[in-house]
Amino acid sequence: MKVSFTALLASAASLLTVAQGANPWRALHGLTSSEYGDKLRAMTSDGYRPYYISGYSTSRGEARYNAIFEKPQSGPAWRTNYGYSREAYNKAFNELKDDGFRPLLVQGYNAGGERRYASIWEKNTSNIAWSERTNISGDDFTKWFTEFIEKGYRLRSISGYSFGDDQQFAGVWEKKTSVPWKAYAGLTTTQYQAKFDELKKDGYYTVQICPYTVGGKVYFAGIFEKMDGREEKPYTRYGMTSAEYQDVYDEYKKKGFRPTVVAGYLDGGEKFAAIFVKE
Repeated sequence: MKVSFTALLASAASLLTVAQGANPWRALHGLTSSEYGDKLRAMTSDGYRPYYISGYSTSRGEARYNAIFEKPQSGPAWRTNYGYSREAYNKAFNELKDDGFRPLLVQGYNAGGERRYASIWEKNTSNIAWSERTNISGDDFTKWFTEFIEKGYRLRSISGYSFGDDQQFAGVWEKKTSVPWKAYAGLTTTQYQAKFDELKKDGYYTVQICPYTVGGKVYFAGIFEKMDGREEKPYTRYGMTSAEYQDVYDEYKKKGFRPTVVAGYLDGGEKFAAIFVKE
């Protein structure tokens, strides 16, 4: 299955501006649930907040987490959750929505044969219109995508994951002006690389990448943005072992880059995909 979304909108807002700047930051990967919980409590007590989280399953069906934290000087109230079942996520969704929060990111993943969810929310102080969908097929995602685009929304977050032998998706839309962007899902590794190369020639670069495994086969979902005016383009890499990711992280950190996405998935073992941007 290949799902393709395209939208061209004119403005200067980009997803890469969400968690960038001179603020202190930290990136973590491959943590167990308890390890991530400990890090989350320690980091938040020190003034940090999560800007990105993703979950994935090991070959033994155990959940692992990757996250990026930043220490902002100020900002709206925020909430996060992870490891939630469908029922727990729905309960949190309704409570947070009623309390005036909006989702910035929703990640679906499969652990121990069960669908799980992780998300980050922020107090909607600017009253931005938004919508969210989880557990939808590629056909339904395309339907919702088209409907929201016609209403002036853009896709902020996309996540692909397995449910049995089927691909399912989660997405967050927001009604904001944006740079030109495109989104794709259900791409095989070969298709993703071909699309990556094609879009790069047109000045589009990855701002989100989400590899996921269904029936032993790897697929990709992602969002690309037009970046003609950005001097230093993002660097995207996938298919890395944990050690390889750490080497790339160290290399690009020395060059003044920071990760904005770190995604884990199974492909003959645990692999990682990441996006690095110039600070």
